[in-house]
Amino acid sequence: MADSSAVRPGRNEALDYLRVVGLVMMVCAHFWRPLLRLYGAGGVVHAFIETAPFPFFLAFGMTQHRVVRRETASLRGYYILFGLVGLLHAYFMWLQPVWEFLLFLWFWAVLLALAKPLRLQSPQVVALAGLILALNAVLPLATNPFAIAAAEQRGTAPFVLHRWLIPGFFQPLPWGAVVLLGFALGTAFPRWLRRPLPLLCLAVVSAASAYRISTQRSDVPLGFRFDAHKWTATSTYLVLGCALTLILYSVCGLASRLRLLQRYVYPLARFLSDHLLEATVFHYLPVQALLDRRLGLPRAINGMQVGRWWAICLASLTNFILLLAGLGALDAIWRALTRVAGGAMQRAGWVSVALTAFALWGLLELASVTERIDEFSLRWIAFALMVWLSFYLRFVRGLRAPQTETAKTLFVAPSSCDER
Repeated sequence: MADSSAVRPGRNEALDYLRVVGLVMMVCAHFWRPLLRLYGAGGVVHAFIETAPFPFFLAFGMTQHRVVRRETASLRGYYILFGLVGLLHAYFMWLQPVWEFLLFLWFWAVLLALAKPLRLQSPQVVALAGLILALNAVLPLATNPFAIAAAEQRGTAPFVLHRWLIPGFFQPLPWGAVVLLGFALGTAFPRWLRRPLPLLCLAVVSAASAYRISTQRSDVPLGFRFDAHKWTATSTYLVLGCALTLILYSVCGLASRLRLLQRYVYPLARFLSDHLLEATVFHYLPVQALLDRRLGLPRAINGMQVGRWWAICLASLTNFILLLAGLGALDAIWRALTRVAGGAMQRAGWVSVALTAFALWGLLELASVTERIDEFSLRWIAFALMVWLSFYLRFVRGLRAPQTETAKTLFVAPSSCDER
C-alpha cells in the first residue's frame, strides 16, 4: 500500500535505495564472475549485474549537484583524501597505479567542483552528455568492440582516442556522460519518472539497445558480447545502462513510498547508503575469502549439475551477511575510537593524515620494487590502509558540519533541498 507520508521530508530516499542497488549489483558482479557461465541464463544474469557501475555513477552525479553548491575550499581536504583512497584501491587491485573505478569518481568530483563558476543548467549538462555519446559513437574503431577486445587480449589494441588518453578502466570520457546525466537530474526525485509514458520510452530504448548488442557475433557467448561493449565503452552500451538505471530509479521511487519497506528495509538501506564508500572498499574481504582456492567454492559450484543456482544464492547470502557484520563491527570500532581519540585526530588535521597515508603508500611502492614483502602482504596492507582512510573521510565530513545531515558528501546519500 502506497503511503506518501512514509517519505521523510528533506531526504531523497529513492536515491538511498539506488545507491544500495548499485552496491548489491557490484558485489554480485565481483562474486559471481567465477561462478556464472557466459551463455544461457548465466549469460543474461551476467550481462545485467555487469551494469552495476551505472547506478553508482548516476547517483554520484546526483550528489555532486548539491556538493558543488558548497565552498570548494572547504572540501579540499576531502578531495585529496578521496584521491588517496582511489590510488590505494588501484594498488590493492593491480599493485600499481591503474586508472579505474574510484579514480574515475574522484576525477569527476574535482572536475565538477572546478566547473562551478560556469553555472551550467540541466539542459546544458544533458546536451553535453549527449555530445559525448555522439562523439564516442564515431571515434576510430569504437563501433567495433569485438575487434578492440580481441586486440587488447593480444596486446595490440588499436588507437581509440578516449582509451589512448587514459588507459585503464572507466575513462573520464565517455563514461563521464553517465555522471553528467545524474548531475542534470539533481538530488530530488524527478516527477516524470512516475509517469507511464517516459518509463515506456526508457523500456523501448533498453530493449532496442540490448537487442542490438545480443544479436552481434552469435558465435561468442552472450555474456562476452555485453562485456565487449562494456569494456570498450560503446555508446550503445552506455545508453542501455542509463535507460536501465533510470527504470531502476523509478522502482526505487516506488519503494520509498511503500510503508512496509520503509519500516523494515529502509533502515538497512540508509545504513549502507551512509557507509557507501566504506562498504565499497570493504566488500573485497568477504568476496576474496569465499572465493579463496583453499575453500574450493567456485570449483564445487561449477561442478554441480542440480541445484547450482540455489548454491550460488546461498553463497551470495553468506557473502552479504559477512559484509554487513564486518561493516557493522568496523563502524562500532570507529565510533569508539573517535570518542576516545577524536580530539587528537581533529588537532592533527587532514593534512597530516594525507601526508602519512601518502608516505605509507610510497613505502609500499618501494617494498614492491625491492621485493622485501610478498605481493599478498602488500595487497592487504593497502586494503587495510584504504579501509581506515575511508572511515577517516567520514570523520572529516562530521567535522565540517557536525549538526546537520546535509554536510555528508560524495558517497553519502544527500538530503534534497529541491522540490520532490
